[in-house]
Amino acid sequence: MPAAHSAQSNGYDGITYSKRLYKKRNLIERCFNKLKQFRHIATRYDRGALNYLAMAKIASTRLWLRFYESAA
Repeated sequence: MPAAHSAQSNGYDGITYSKRLYKKRNLIERCFNKLKQFRHIATRYDRGALNYLAMAKIASTRLWLRFYESAA
């Protein structure tokens, strides 16, 4: 039997979240989004896991260098 709804169904239901975890998740999601801008990674040209991982590392390094150069 379904639970009865309260009289005010459009009110705040008390869902909480961790701001710290949300920031970390957002950072990781943005990183993956930037990695997918590299066509080689997005289309998965390399079928082997080691070659794909190597390409992901190269792309990550290029992203880091781009950020590091702009911060210097």
